Amino acid sequence: MNPNFFYQPEAQFCADFIPYYENGVYHLFYLRDFRGDSAYGEGIPWYQVETKDFVHFEDQGEMLPKGTSEEQDLYVFTGSVIKAKGQYHIFYTGHNPHFGEKGLPVQGILHAVSDDLHHWVKRKEWVMYANPQYYEKDDFRDPFVYFSPETGCYHMLLVCRKKGGAISDGFTALYSSKDLEHWTDQGALWDPGLYHTHECPDLFQMGDWWYLIYSEYTDRWVTHYVMAKDLKGPWHIPEDDQFDGRAFYAAKSASDGENRYLFGWITTRQEGKDQGNWMWGGCLGVHRLVQRSDGTLACQMPDSVRKAFEEKQRLTAPLSLCREGGKIRKPLFTAPMLPCMLSATVTFASGTQRFGVTLYHDVVADKGYQFVFYPSQNKVEFAGITAPIRNDGLFRPLSLQPDTPISIQLIQDGEVCLLYVDGETALSCRMCEPMGHDFSFFAVDGSVTITEAQLSVKD
Repeated sequence: MNPNFFYQPEAQFCADFIPYYENGVYHLFYLRDFRGDSAYGEGIPWYQVETKDFVHFEDQGEMLPKGTSEEQDLYVFTGSVIKAKGQYHIFYTGHNPHFGEKGLPVQGILHAVSDDLHHWVKRKEWVMYANPQYYEKDDFRDPFVYFSPETGCYHMLLVCRKKGGAISDGFTALYSSKDLEHWTDQGALWDPGLYHTHECPDLFQMGDWWYLIYSEYTDRWVTHYVMAKDLKGPWHIPEDDQFDGRAFYAAKSASDGENRYLFGWITTRQEGKDQGNWMWGGCLGVHRLVQRSDGTLACQMPDSVRKAFEEKQRLTAPLSLCREGGKIRKPLFTAPMLPCMLSATVTFASGTQRFGVTLYHDVVADKGYQFVFYPSQNKVEFAGITAPIRNDGLFRPLSLQPDTPISIQLIQDGEVCLLYVDGETALSCRMCEPMGHDFSFFAVDGSVTITEAQLSVKD
C-alpha cells in the first residue's frame, strides 16, 4: 500500500492516467515511465493502481505490456476503458517511432479485452489507422470511447491533425460504431484552429452542460476544457478554460455517480533542479470538479484527502501584518517531515501591493518558495524567494477583492505542493531544492490579516 497523496511508483514515474470507476474503486490505469532504467529498454507499458479515497493506493501491476520493436505498440500510449458487450475494453494508442523510417504509420489505435479489469488480452488482429488522404498518419491517438443512448452508437474521440496543415491544425475527431469493430469517421467534434494537437480527450455531462477536456500539446502544455449545451455545439471557451497550471497535465475525469474527479500528472524537473526543464511524467494529482452556477468548472480538494489530515498546530489569535513600503514577514509554523496541510483565511486591505505564504524559508539565506497573490493583477503565482526558479506557467487567475476573506488550503508531500484557493482554484507545483523549514505569511506595502491558520499532518 502506498500512502502518498501524490501517487508515484518507487524510483519510477507516472503519466497519462486513465480512470475507470466501478463498485467503490477507482481503477487508475497509467503509462509507467521507466526513466533512466537501461535494463527495461525502450518502450512504455500500462500499469494500474487502485484507490478508494485518493489517500491509500494499491499497485495492481502491469496491465498492457509494451510490444516489441517490430510491433505497433512498442509504446503503449493513452486510451480509455469501457464496459460493453459483456467485457471490459481498452482502446489505446500504439506508438512505434521506428515505423516512420519504413513508411508505416507511427501511431495506430489498438484494442484489448478483459473479463475482470486485471487480466488483459490484446487483439493483435485489430488495428485502426488515420485516413492518409485527409489526416496526418503519425498524429492519430488517445481514443476516448463512450456509448450514446441518444444515437444508439459507440463513439470515439481521437487526436487528429489535418494532412499538410499548419501548426495549429490539430482537432478532436469523432468516430462512431454500432459494434466496437467497425468505425466511421464523423468529422470534427471540436476544431478551433488553435493548437498543434488536442491530447487525451475526455467527454462528460454535468447538469445541462457537456464538457470536452483536452490537453494542449503546443507551447503551454496545460489541460483545457470547452462547454456546450448540445454535443453538436456550439462549443464555448470559458474565460478561464484551465483547471491548473503548467505542472499539471493530461488530465482525464471519472465519476462515482455523485462526484466527479480529475486525474492528471504533476510533472518533474530535469535533474531535480528548480531551474530544470519540465519533463514528461511525474506523479498523480487529483482534483474534485464542481460546477458553478454559470456552468463553468472549478477545482476543489477531495473531501477524503482533507479528512486524512489531523490538526497539529493552530494560530490562537488573528495575525496582522502591516507595512508602508517594503515587506513584512511573520513565521508561523515549522514544516514537519510528514505530509502536511496548511490552511488559513486571509484578508487584505485596499492598496496592498501583494501578499502570500512562504514555504521552506531559510531566514538566514532568505531562500525558499512562495505563493504570491497580486490584487492588481487578480492572480496567484508560485515563485522563488531571492533565488529564482523556472516558474513559467505556474500561475492562476482569480478574483481578489479587498476586505473579502480568502480561504487557502495547501498540501505538501515531499517536493510536491498543491494550493487551493476558495475551493475553486488549484495550482500544482514542485519544490526541488528546499533549504529551510519555516512556513510564513507576508505582505508588501499594505495590510493583511490572517485568521484560522492551522498546520495539520497526515492522520
